[in-house]
Amino acid sequence: MMISIIEFQKFHKALRKASLIIHRGNKICVVPKIKLKDGTYLSVQASSTHYCHPRVTDCTTNFDTFEVWFPGDNEPEGWVTPQKIIEFINSAGGIVGGPYAP
Repeated sequence: MMISIIEFQKFHKALRKASLIIHRGNKICVVPKIKLKDGTYLSVQASSTHYCHPRVTDCTTNFDTFEVWFPGDNEPEGWVTPQKIIEFINSAGGIVGGPYAP
């Protein structure tokens, strides 16, 4: 499934609300990995403990940037724009599994 920026923001916001957990005394929202058509997985996170903007725990916030673990990376990339995430997802053939799957 190819995805637009508006769809991405909408789904990510809904998933954060549903995935609020307490980790080391902090409230954070952890969203499950996204499986892409080419077989890779992508982790897209945003909360007060992630490299994103704004850095808040409010799971209803619309984020401008996200922390992303791209396939093959040893470290997360911080402050990634939705545009870059969508380009990566679409270049990998779209989403086939995980929380955004059709």
